[in-house]
Amino acid sequence: MIETIVLDLGGVLMNHDIPACVKKFQELLGANFPALGLESDGEPTPYMKSILFDYEIGGATNEDFVKALLPLSKEGTTGRDLLDAWNLMLTGIPDYRLRTVEALHKRFPVFLLSNNNEEHWRFCVDNHFTPEGGVAPESLYTEGKSSPETLRYFDELFLSHLMHLGKPDIRIYEEADKRIAELWKTLPTAAKHPYDKSTTIFVDDLEANREAARRYGWQACSGLEALQVLLYLEEHHIPYTHYTHPEGKTIEEAKRWWHDDGSVHCKNLFFRNHKGNVHYLVCFDCDHDLAIHDLEHRLKASLVAALGLQPGSVSPFGLINDKEHEVILFLDKNLLDAPSLSFHPNDCRGTVVISNEAFQDYLRTVGNTVEYLELY
Repeated sequence: MIETIVLDLGGVLMNHDIPACVKKFQELLGANFPALGLESDGEPTPYMKSILFDYEIGGATNEDFVKALLPLSKEGTTGRDLLDAWNLMLTGIPDYRLRTVEALHKRFPVFLLSNNNEEHWRFCVDNHFTPEGGVAPESLYTEGKSSPETLRYFDELFLSHLMHLGKPDIRIYEEADKRIAELWKTLPTAAKHPYDKSTTIFVDDLEANREAARRYGWQACSGLEALQVLLYLEEHHIPYTHYTHPEGKTIEEAKRWWHDDGSVHCKNLFFRNHKGNVHYLVCFDCDHDLAIHDLEHRLKASLVAALGLQPGSVSPFGLINDKEHEVILFLDKNLLDAPSLSFHPNDCRGTVVISNEAFQDYLRTVGNTVEYLELY
């Protein structure tokens, strides 16, 4: 059961462009850039790790960050140049994600728990949590106190640089959870019974942070897309099990993380006709080869990404986004004999295992046309 939602910021709501950030620091530091260890395939050096760790838990301010890097920078580089380079990591929160969170907040208590720092939080407030034509209160910047703008999305903010704790330190989950329990009876969307931390789900893009949340006693998933799948299944009383893992965009990658639970792991391909007005989702046992030529003849189709999902994350759970029932689902006949099936929850950093009976219930709720075919 899910009754409370706690969201990470970067990688869940905020999009990242780390290569752009690294490239700019390379320009500003020149020959001294290797001292940071920020090459695309490298680990930050102990010096840079200490800077970032202190910055993230509030032990260092913007001024301290600049002081640490300015001596390594090319002549003429300013502190503002370094902070602007740091902000290139953030490319903004898409409007549809804010709308999703706003809708969730009307149904559930929702909180933000983010590893952050002074400059990145200022960027977030300036670009997403300031009223149009207005000014955000200073207490939002300096204390993380909620404002009318943030309250549209979150009941309270938990920011690492203001809490002096960072994920995956278990203490940050403890502190956040303690505050959620204190607020529980005052929250209009909270359940009427006492707060139970086992019904809190934490959404974070990093497996280390998700695993720490699970150790504390929360549930965890990897993104808003996965969260919406789990909520849909719960709302329709469809039983499932769910676990997260590192990214697995291909079957070969995903096999490293799948549990040996007896379920048939399914491969999912998306097709459309040449006019682009009919779409087909094809699901079959990942350990078999698809009779692709026979299927292409049947569909007269070409493989595409659709349903608003990222490549590698297509699954039958994407049908919850197909409000007009435009997608026809083709399932391998052999799947009818499997006791349970497993699919990505529209996010290749997680797996949902569902009994065949429960999967049939799911298909009835979404209402799309379903056909069973001999696919191999």
